[in-house]
Amino acid sequence: EIIGQNLRLLNTSTDEVTHETRIKDTLKKGHLKYETTYHHNDGSELDVEVQSQVLKSGDRTMILNIERDITERNQIEEALRESEQNFRLSLDDSPLGIIIYKDLGQAVYANQAALGIFGYPDLEAMQQGDFYRHHTPENLEKIRNRWAKIKRKEFVSEQSEYTIIS
Repeated sequence: EIIGQNLRLLNTSTDEVTHETRIKDTLKKGHLKYETTYHHNDGSELDVEVQSQVLKSGDRTMILNIERDITERNQIEEALRESEQNFRLSLDDSPLGIIIYKDLGQAVYANQAALGIFGYPDLEAMQQGDFYRHHTPENLEKIRNRWAKIKRKEFVSEQSEYTIIS
């Protein structure tokens, strides 16, 4: 159906950047990579990643476009974003104090319940606070042993209970 047709007919997206602008950018830079949406004649949409490269042959200058269907990838990325948002909302709304650490004492996430337990207004204050002052010597020993096991890639129980000094 598209043989002999202008390829601009495929791209009916509402991109701010025009076809002519992309040609000029490709010629100027020598290459260009962008995403756009094509529309099938049945009305369905196709997300496409386009890689353009300038080719020269004698006195002729051409642009080679390699186009890849990324519709499924975009759908998966959107589903992942939604799943992460749902997970974060579940953590945020939990009545249990939940803290996620990058390394010993380096919190990267704390829900409101955890912040309340430790007496911090927000994660930044917790990150700047003294991690060790909230734990008994027995807790610190358990915590250090747990992190040592994690670093050795040994099994670590999912749950831990500690006495907190507030």
